[in-house]
Amino acid sequence: MTTTKEWLALAERCEGATVTDREIDVAILVACGWKIERRERDRKEWLYSPNDEYYRQDPLFLDMTWRISRSLDAITALIERELNCSWRAGNTPSGRGFALLGTNTKEHAAISPALALCAAFCRAKAAGA
Repeated sequence: MTTTKEWLALAERCEGATVTDREIDVAILVACGWKIERRERDRKEWLYSPNDEYYRQDPLFLDMTWRISRSLDAITALIERELNCSWRAGNTPSGRGFALLGTNTKEHAAISPALALCAAFCRAKAAGA
């Protein structure tokens, strides 16, 4: 089980990231109970959902499906699954991303709306951890 401190550290990684990051994606999914298997010489990875369904992860599939730090569709699917709450995200006039999650009035900021939503998600999970 992921601790409050670990969720907050993930939120800070999202807020401080300068680009989308596959490792952030994997860290958030693992914190949500997903398991990742990296085989020795195989570039591909296997990702197992909490209910033990597996998803073969090659770079193209990962880009299209689970790049939660880049894709609003992917992070909102995770929010709906894990938190089932409303959200709002967009860009500030300065071009940075912002996000609001649920009834929380604190705005979260990051380099992109998807990363801001990832940060808001991690802080919401920390509050419930």
